[in-house]
Amino acid sequence: MLPPGPSVSVMPAKGKSFEQFQSEDATCRQWAERQLAQPVNETYQKSTATGAAVGTVAGAGAGALLGAASGHAGPGAAIGAGMGLLFGSAIGSDAGAISAGEAQRRYDNAYVQCMYSYGNQIPGQRYAAPPPPPVAEPAPVAVVQPPPPVVVQQPPRTVMVQEPPRTVIVQPPPQTIIVERPPQTVIVERPPRTVIVEEPPRTVIVERPPQTIVVQKPAPAIAPAPAYQVAPEIYLEAAPQFLYAPDLGMYVAVGVPYDLVYNGREYFYFYGGSWYRSAYYTGPWAFTPRSAYPPAFARYKVEHIRRFKEAEYKRYLHDKRKYQGRMHRPEYRSRAPKPNQGPGQAHEHGREHG
Repeated sequence: MLPPGPSVSVMPAKGKSFEQFQSEDATCRQWAERQLAQPVNETYQKSTATGAAVGTVAGAGAGALLGAASGHAGPGAAIGAGMGLLFGSAIGSDAGAISAGEAQRRYDNAYVQCMYSYGNQIPGQRYAAPPPPPVAEPAPVAVVQPPPPVVVQQPPRTVMVQEPPRTVIVQPPPQTIIVERPPQTVIVERPPRTVIVEEPPRTVIVERPPQTIVVQKPAPAIAPAPAYQVAPEIYLEAAPQFLYAPDLGMYVAVGVPYDLVYNGREYFYFYGGSWYRSAYYTGPWAFTPRSAYPPAFARYKVEHIRRFKEAEYKRYLHDKRKYQGRMHRPEYRSRAPKPNQGPGQAHEHGREHG
């Protein structure tokens, strides 16, 4: 007879749902039963029938011999046949039981192979490596692939859905109602009126006493003091050296602690935040308004002019012999000219190189 089910435990693979595992278990049970259904029944029935037949013949022969010896051959044969049938059936049933154990082992093998092909976990086995062959079996067990799953396509169904009755509210269009009113009597109250009477103009003569008018003259304007300082005269032990700064377009005095600039005609001196001008590098200095600045003073601040002076002075000190820039050194003056002296009496032309 067929085994009631597998005698081994199989666990679902990691991440597999329980519903899918149940479906695979049912498929593998059917597969194992189909593999063993006919051979097991035939073996069990043949073993039982063969045992009964052999037991009956052997029992009848033995009973006839015993009955003939005692003088009752017929009853002895009948009794022997009955005993032979009983013992023969038992022997055939035992042989059938042995065949049922072999069927259980084959059923388990078929079931395990089917579940293993679905990726499930077999106790003592890993899915990555094939199971080792059993030691007790003389022949290797053939791996039988499970049948492909059967896909049953169901015909489309027509579902009739009954909707509950709906209540439809219909709003009537707006109506125009014309109401005829009776004529009304309107009483209008007018406000009181103000009457303005125009009188002819009157001439009024008012006599005023004579008035004395005092006219105050404004005070004379005082010229504001100049906002600049008076630049002092410059006294040096030697005439300063002037170098031509190409970026400035003018000569700058180097080696002296003064901001002196020479444009080829006159000298300029920066003092107290303002520029002063003079015909000599020593002074006296006259204040120069911004409107009379040279173009370079309007373009550059005094900080930029000092940078031009330092850059040109560095080139001059680097190699005085090979310096190819333009230079100007005025004649030495020990003091500034007096106010009664003219420029021709006190100024001496300097030398210009380059």
